[in-house]
Amino acid sequence: MACLFYTQIFLLTTLILVLNLSLYSVLGQTVGGLEKSSMEEEGAREALNYAVSQYNENNNDLYLSRVVKVRSVQKQIVSGKILVFNVIIGKTICLKTQTDLTNCPLNEQTDQQELEYCSFEVYFPWRENCLILTYSSCDRN
Repeated sequence: MACLFYTQIFLLTTLILVLNLSLYSVLGQTVGGLEKSSMEEEGAREALNYAVSQYNENNNDLYLSRVVKVRSVQKQIVSGKILVFNVIIGKTICLKTQTDLTNCPLNEQTDQQELEYCSFEVYFPWRENCLILTYSSCDRN
């Protein structure tokens, strides 16, 4: 008799959980899915700076690149947080070998302007003080 009671409680709990999860997506949120965010999101600036620094380290260009425009930011909560950035990157007039790269204006010469449309995905693991660039893709248009 007690086994039947616990089975009914388990089935009722499972039904309530399934209904809650199905209503959650109807209300505009998908569990574990990507959702809109902004550069105001905690850690967004740090994550984008990290992604761009990795981009600059891993390409063979002599000149430093920087973000011209942030097109979109999305976030996903997993076992940590993932931030996805779609940005436009442009080359500056600063050589990567310069010691001070804090004020590097974009190259304004029309024949030397090179813009790239980039997507970066940065992962923040919970309880770890690190960033991981999990995806990076850039195209010239």
